[in-house]
Amino acid sequence: MSAKNLAIASLVVIFLLLSGCSSPVRQPKYYTMSLAPKLDPPAPASPHPVTIAVRRFETAPYLRQGGIAYRERSDEVDFYQYHRWATEPGVAVSRAIVDSLRASGRFADVHPYDTHGRADYLLIGNVERLDELDFGSELQVAAALSAELIDLRTGQVVWSGKASQTLKVEHRDVYSVVEGLSNAVEADLNQVLPNLEQQFPRLTAAVR
Repeated sequence: MSAKNLAIASLVVIFLLLSGCSSPVRQPKYYTMSLAPKLDPPAPASPHPVTIAVRRFETAPYLRQGGIAYRERSDEVDFYQYHRWATEPGVAVSRAIVDSLRASGRFADVHPYDTHGRADYLLIGNVERLDELDFGSELQVAAALSAELIDLRTGQVVWSGKASQTLKVEHRDVYSVVEGLSNAVEADLNQVLPNLEQQFPRLTAAVR
């Protein structure tokens, strides 16, 4: 074999070795929360004569990085590098609230907050916790949120509520964790929203 051919063959071997050693770049996976909170029947005979605007719920600062959070001890938070939320949790919660209140038929109108839109009340809130708990005897998830209703005619907070859930996760995989977190958030909403709706007979009576 000539020196030239030997050099080419050597380059080919080196290229193949380098190709074999290199691993493909790992792409992150994105997950969405499945939320469908519902207000239990019976609905009032006619809708409450009010319009509610729902502002995007804020999230705790540690949740704004986008990664799914986990705790291996109670005072320390870490994040999955390749498992992330497709939609910021506060956005997902706000959308679910708007959809649920609209579907209930209990209000004249419910819509996302817009500075140019008309509304009687503004609903604001926070997603305060959304974690996998990987310490203790079993795998769990925890979700907590809080909300306030503001009367836009007076600027006063006329109602506030909060809820938190800790649920067991049966299987140790990210899909099960995401499902558990969705269930925990939905359970929080199923606690907060009925309490919110129960305030409106009192609120509407006060302005008559």
